[in-house]
Amino acid sequence: MSMNSKRAAAVMALIAALTLSAHARERKLRLRLTNDDRKAIVESVFSDRFDELNAKTSKPNILNDCLHQVLNDETVAFISTNNIERRFVLKIAGVHFEFMTPDEIKKGVKASYRHCLFEFTRFEVAGSAVMVDFSKLLGRAPYFYSEIFRYEFTKVAAKWQRKYIGSVISES
Repeated sequence: MSMNSKRAAAVMALIAALTLSAHARERKLRLRLTNDDRKAIVESVFSDRFDELNAKTSKPNILNDCLHQVLNDETVAFISTNNIERRFVLKIAGVHFEFMTPDEIKKGVKASYRHCLFEFTRFEVAGSAVMVDFSKLLGRAPYFYSEIFRYEFTKVAAKWQRKYIGSVISES
């Protein structure tokens, strides 16, 4: 084997070792969420933005036309069970939560459902962070209108730290 071949083989081995090391570090940094983690994140989002998400948008929008239902002096909020479990949602004074499965939501849209629905449309581990989209949705067949609040969560000293990224209003 010539000197150039040996150098080339050594360089290739070094590149392979560095690549494997980088992949191992990336896998190690990837979070594994427990139910307690998910619950803490959901509680943080509800405590921060639920009132704001239920408020009227600053610009004219169909989401301002959601019907508001009251049951026993509590405002009814419809919550999708997509990406979360019912037990993750904390109790909020003056709010009665009605939980809906994805199938119940589809049926509601077909029946010209006029109530807004709240949903964690994104709950995704991205490296060492958790990306969360909490949405206010209104289905008016054939469209879905939404206001989405975006967050990034990171765990610091065993506590979840929330970073509010912003909101987006969309129609799909």
